[in-house]
Parts: sequence; structure tokens; C-alpha cells
Amino acid sequence: MSNKTVLMMSRERWIEASDKFFHNFDESLPQEKRREMLFEVDDILKSLKLKYWLTHGTALGFVREGEFIQWDDDLDIDLYSEDLSPRFHELLLFLTDANYVCRFEQRDGGKTSKISAFKNNFKISLGAVYLDGEYRRSKFCTFPKRFYEDSVICELGGREFNVPGPTDEYLSFIYKTWKTPQKDGDGSGEIYNVINHGHL
Repeated sequence: MSNKTVLMMSRERWIEASDKFFHNFDESLPQEKRREMLFEVDDILKSLKLKYWLTHGTALGFVREGEFIQWDDDLDIDLYSEDLSPRFHELLLFLTDANYVCRFEQRDGGKTSKISAFKNNFKISLGAVYLDGEYRRSKFCTFPKRFYEDSVICELGGREFNVPGPTDEYLSFIYKTWKTPQKDGDGSGEIYNVINHGHL
């Protein structure tokens, strides 16, 4: 199935095809394969001079376990909307050239745009966050902007990656008890702190 076919699908058809062909996630996907994909996207973003942050479950895994969480089915990346918007289509082309199957949404004048890039039944989510006073917002989440401004470095495989910081504050803002692995009700991920997550 070509990228052109995927991009032309209706939302309903894409959801059906995604679950069957592109995001039929298997927890046994090796850490090495996930690293390879992260490094590949890291190279692309650096070549485009796009600063980014590993966020949500990816940040949680890096900080708590020094790796990806085994049951996490995607890799979360945030970028400033003012940086991503001018290079959005260029980034999309780089990802498809690297054999990622991509779906994208350009929303709110580029402020909350998102690219979902699939390979090896694993998803890389690249989302824009825009500045709104003292906060950075995506379509569904709101975070104090200082988390991005006070980012810390996490290392993996000899590479350095930005994670929002201070990490304890950031992860406590999202998750109820982030230091102890705890799956949510359907077993698909960590439990969010629903008091804070996206409701400022």
C-alpha cells in the first residue's frame, strides 16, 4: 500500500487499515529496532534543524528505565509549532523517503499539526505545541512552557535527547505515580493524571 493511497483514505478507512497493516503493535518489537527508528528520525530532524523533545510515555521510559517502555506502542515527539509549520511538508517528504507510511493533519493554522509515521507496526507521533501565554498547547494537552524551556538531556546509545524538565515535575504532571510501572485499565499504557493532563 503506497503513501499516496494512505494519504487519500478517509479517516474511517484509515483507522481500519492502520490497525490491520501499520499499527498492529507487538510488545516483542526489540528495543534495538525502536532505537534504530528513533535514531533515523533524530537524523532527519537534525538535518532540518528542528529542535524537538521526547515526551509522554517516551520520556517516561527514558527517565525511569533508560529505554523504551516495552508495552508502549509509539514514540512521542513534540516540536514548537513556529518551527514545525514552515518545514512541515519537507519533514513529511523526508519521512516518506525513509520508508515511513505517514498520515498527517494540519490543524488550527499549523498550531496543532501532527504527523503519524509508521514502520515495523510502530508509530512515531510528531506533534506541534504552540505558545499561549505561560503555556504550550497541543490539540489535547496543555503544559507550562517552562517544561520545554527547562529541558534536560537523556542519553541513549551515545546520543543525547531533550526531555521536558525538571523531569520529576513534568512526569508527575502527566502521570499519577510515574516512578512505579502501572498499566491503565486496558493494559495499553501508563495511567494519566487526569486532574492535570490537558485541563489547565
